[in-house]
Amino acid sequence: MRKYLFIGFGGFLGASLRMMIKGADIFSSVGFPLATLLINLLGTFLLAFFLTLTLDFIKMDQDLKLSLSVGFFGSFTTFSTFSKEFSHLMFDENYYFATFYLLFSIIFGLLCAYAGLKIANYIVANLGQTERKEI
Repeated sequence: MRKYLFIGFGGFLGASLRMMIKGADIFSSVGFPLATLLINLLGTFLLAFFLTLTLDFIKMDQDLKLSLSVGFFGSFTTFSTFSKEFSHLMFDENYYFATFYLLFSIIFGLLCAYAGLKIANYIVANLGQTERKEI
């Protein structure tokens, strides 16, 4: 039961942050789902970074790890919003933006995950410590 409460709390925080970023005035006049794209790319990078660190270097309470990975990052990034916005672009016959959004999200999403993994591995390798930190 404890882990579900942790996941729910992390989900609340992640979804709230996503809505605050998405509602920022800087994204309202773009006409392209830029906020969702940036949120998903940032979340993808941070999730890969976090999971790599907690797998290889930082020992963390499993419920806290689930709260951050499944709850926070899972609700911060959202495939359903990406799918809805892609569908809207297609429905509006904005095929250029739809194709760009699809390809950019997939290609750069994978690159962001790879970058998060590589940067976390670099940090672990260059700290010069063999012991795992406990949180």
